[in-house]
Amino acid sequence: MKKPLLQTLFICILATVIYAITWTLNISKDLPQQARSKPTTQSWQKITKTKIGISTTKASKTEQIKYQLTRKPASTNPILRDKNLYRAGRKLIGENLQQYLDPQQKLNMQNSINPAWPTLLANELARFQKSDTKIFLKKLDTYIKIENGNGRYLELVLISYHGKNSNSSFNASIDSATGAIVSTWNRTIHENSKISPLKFTVEN
Repeated sequence: MKKPLLQTLFICILATVIYAITWTLNISKDLPQQARSKPTTQSWQKITKTKIGISTTKASKTEQIKYQLTRKPASTNPILRDKNLYRAGRKLIGENLQQYLDPQQKLNMQNSINPAWPTLLANELARFQKSDTKIFLKKLDTYIKIENGNGRYLELVLISYHGKNSNSSFNASIDSATGAIVSTWNRTIHENSKISPLKFTVEN
């Protein structure tokens, strides 16, 4: 008699624990996206072009100091300022943001997140450059742009070129699926003599 009673008691306790865990996870998932922390800024990456191909490695501290990468980056895109709205850990920008804070609210995404986007971007950045051009890339933020009820995953990066006679740096938003440059801003150029202008494809 006691054995079935103990089994029933055990099952009740187990069910209670499972319910409590499930409830906690649901509450965490439905927390306001504003409360979620911003993505951690990644370190500088060096893009190297050789006869074999294009590779990406972490920039050394010496390189960061030599090419002044440690200085404060240019201000970010004005549309990202003073925004603290998040969905799935990504900052939201664009239209009617409040209604998409709840992850349960359906949002049609026009692209996906491709882990290889930095490699695709590196290939694009180095494609038209001479092998002695130093190219550095740093991821600053990650966000979703909402327009006409559709979302698009984008990455915010800082790009720095260092040629023999010219240095250039700028911010850019990158398509998270293709690694294509969507837009650029805050471009600064420091030239000592004539040099071929930077070339890259900007996707609309």
